[in-house]
Amino acid sequence: MDYRNFALVLRIYLVLTVTDNILPQLANIHFYLLYTRKLNKLQAKGISRILIWSNNKGPKYSSFLP
Repeated sequence: MDYRNFALVLRIYLVLTVTDNILPQLANIHFYLLYTRKLNKLQAKGISRILIWSNNKGPKYSSFLP
């Protein structure tokens, strides 16, 4: 087996693993801080939904009652 192909496959696997595991959690923290910081502005505009990344499930909408 060619070692360059193995390194490329390993690199792609690591990138996908990091993307699947770490980025959704960072997105959760980011949107939580965004929601808590701009709560009054969001409620004033009547926006009651915020995009939340649940781990390994993709984007979901969570409703917050004003």
